[in-house]
Amino acid sequence: MGKGARYIPNPQLREFRLRLKAEVERIGKLAQGRGYVIYAIRDPTLPDRHRHHPDGPPIYVGQSKQLHTRADAHMKDGGRGTHGGRLKAGRLYRIMKRLVVPKFQILDEAPTHLTSLIAETVWARRYCWYGYELANQWGEHRSKEAPRGLDSVPTKRLWNLTVADAIEDEVSLFLQCKGCGIHSPIDLETLRPETRLGQLRRFEMKCPGCSGPFLQIERPDMTLWKWRSYVPSSMKAEC
Repeated sequence: MGKGARYIPNPQLREFRLRLKAEVERIGKLAQGRGYVIYAIRDPTLPDRHRHHPDGPPIYVGQSKQLHTRADAHMKDGGRGTHGGRLKAGRLYRIMKRLVVPKFQILDEAPTHLTSLIAETVWARRYCWYGYELANQWGEHRSKEAPRGLDSVPTKRLWNLTVADAIEDEVSLFLQCKGCGIHSPIDLETLRPETRLGQLRRFEMKCPGCSGPFLQIERPDMTLWKWRSYVPSSMKAEC
């Protein structure tokens, strides 16, 4: 037992914790070297009535470049969850309370952060269209409407990108005030690559002329975007 590890006297619970760890390790290894992956968490305690997957229906769709870390965080969320609600932590808690391990499945891959957000939205909407009830809370994930590529990702999601992500995905920042006629692009190359764009918003930069909102974000032009040919995988091979 590792230093600082807490001994669990219940042998069933001990074995369950080992199976949780093994699932995190399994999916982490599958994701190694694949960049951004889109994944589903499935509920093995219920039958998949729509597509008959052996691991049960999907309850959540996500994307990550570090799936091992993300899967471990999901399991911890479930361990701290509560009975009520349809949120992810509560649904994971319900599964794990029965000493059943939620199952992870890699659905797709994407070359960049923004393309992974597109694929995540596509997969979530596909599942909603089939009739699954996902724990995803973002509105674009809960819609049954046909996804529209880059337009399906709200601009506000782009603030989650890092500076390095924004450069790769051709997302732009501007100091802009239409009323005062100011439009000044920010050179992202001068900023720290790991800085999240949302951190820059905290400075609450105001227009020097009218004190209005000043920092603006702009998605790439879809007709010129270098990743415009990216298309999420077909669901046909999902089962």
